[in-house]
Amino acid sequence: MALCHKLQMLFFGNEEEPQKNIYDERNFYKIFDAGRDIDTVIEGVRNILAKATERGIRKPPIDFKQFEKLSEAIRIRNIRSIVCNQPAYFVDDDHLEIEFLEFFTSIDKLEQAFCPSHSISANSALFSLVRQDLDRAVMKLIVQEIGDYRFKAFSLNLMMSTFLSDDFTKFRENLPSKIIGRLYIEIDRADLIEHSDDLEECLARSERLSTPINIDGISHHDWPLLNFSGIPYKFLKMKWSRGISELRAMELEAFTRSINAATEHLAACRT
Repeated sequence: MALCHKLQMLFFGNEEEPQKNIYDERNFYKIFDAGRDIDTVIEGVRNILAKATERGIRKPPIDFKQFEKLSEAIRIRNIRSIVCNQPAYFVDDDHLEIEFLEFFTSIDKLEQAFCPSHSISANSALFSLVRQDLDRAVMKLIVQEIGDYRFKAFSLNLMMSTFLSDDFTKFRENLPSKIIGRLYIEIDRADLIEHSDDLEECLARSERLSTPINIDGISHHDWPLLNFSGIPYKFLKMKWSRGISELRAMELEAFTRSINAATEHLAACRT
């Protein structure tokens, strides 16, 4: 294994990060015992082939009848298995700490559990209704569990319509008092744009309830098109893309300037 590691560094160095292999590792090699691990290898190859087949087939969207069954399941069942959380870290040269813990639902897991042969997101109208049901179910679950977490702050992915609803008001009232001042709401940039006519009301509610907003789902393609300087967001979350490292020098310089401007704006909002 030491020899394999030296060869990996010799040929690849740190320039290219390998994809995860069937053992969920990020190495270019795997040492294994054929007598003990051969079944795992075979199963891994089967999974790879199955995923390759799935990528070539688009699943049909759910219809209204399937939506009704899905909606009922979300309302009456425990959805804990599809609710995920992940920490957002603050990183600098001196220290590393968790800035907040984000809660979100996995649509892939929801599909696997209730409609594996259909796509929930393919029908945008029904997908929006599903997300409304998910928002209500998640808020109910979070009220029950969030008191057990010990973090600096928390964020919850919600639709803008949910944030503006009475359901959110009731959710906030039922939170432990020590949590209320540490809650952020994350709104996807597509939702923000689609319902931009509600933005003023959304920002006013955010200030009134002392519940800051994070903007999620930003890509480097959005920067030339969108201006977020008028939105007092708490955090703006950008998706990493290999395309960022492939930008030309002038494009990268302009992109860097816009990032710095957003950082300055964020500091001003916090002040």
